[in-house]
Amino acid sequence: MIRVAILAISVVAALAIVLLRYRSRSVRLRRLGQLVVVAERKTVEIGERPKLSFEQFLPQTIARDLRILEIDPVSREAVAAVAAYMLAVALVARFAGLLAAVTAAAAVLVLGVATLNILAGRRLRELGALMPAFFDRVRQLLAVGNSLPTAFSRAVQSSQPRLIGFFTPALRRVSNGAGFAESVRQSAEDVSLYEMHLFSAAVSTNMRFGGSLTHSLNNLIQFLRKRASVERELRASTSLIRTSAWVLGLLPILVAALIVSQNQQYAHWFIADPTGKMLLIYCIFSQIIGALVMRAIAKTEF
Repeated sequence: MIRVAILAISVVAALAIVLLRYRSRSVRLRRLGQLVVVAERKTVEIGERPKLSFEQFLPQTIARDLRILEIDPVSREAVAAVAAYMLAVALVARFAGLLAAVTAAAAVLVLGVATLNILAGRRLRELGALMPAFFDRVRQLLAVGNSLPTAFSRAVQSSQPRLIGFFTPALRRVSNGAGFAESVRQSAEDVSLYEMHLFSAAVSTNMRFGGSLTHSLNNLIQFLRKRASVERELRASTSLIRTSAWVLGLLPILVAALIVSQNQQYAHWFIADPTGKMLLIYCIFSQIIGALVMRAIAKTEF
């Protein structure tokens, strides 16, 4: 009973931390969007691929991570991965029981979602690091007399392949008749990229109130470079905390693997005995919750 209570408290604490971090990020992006009030306009995008109905059944965060990593949820590889996952769960249920299968399925699902989130976060950081140089290229093209859509298109063509792939949907929307500001705002909302939200706000402000967009982009570039410098200093200052989190997270797994390799009969007790199964479930969920909590504590944002 005490173990169940401890597990429930740990789950509630982990969910509370995740929800608080998501709420703070949402509030920050909403305040950024409120800097410019733009009337909602529906545009018909000829040739744009319609949204897959399958994505409507996915949580918003998972769908966003899949878009960031350019993974199609209905591709042949994704379907094969889901089929292999279901087959593995069925085999575990056949040989180890339903309880072990449910536990293994939940653990693999949580680890898969966490891995997807980590990879998407890395991709976002890589894109964010490329944005100041891209915006500087757009500013230079504007300074020599190009219009904003032309400067943006030429800057994309001379960018790295990763940026070309990221901006291709926006260029396609503009070529199909959509407004430039709406296309940029849609690109920012698709992946929730902070730098693109700032660029969208600057473009929308310039189109509504006028002024020098070159000066606004110059201020934006300086801010992003200062922000990147502060983030590097912050990560260097918290490197010890992140290293400790990795050690604490991997140490139980390494100890468990060592015990299993040295005493297989003792490890079999966790599968054959009902009490051992309960303890195994408790250990797996405690490890997952602890990893999520330590990641939330060690994660740094500016």
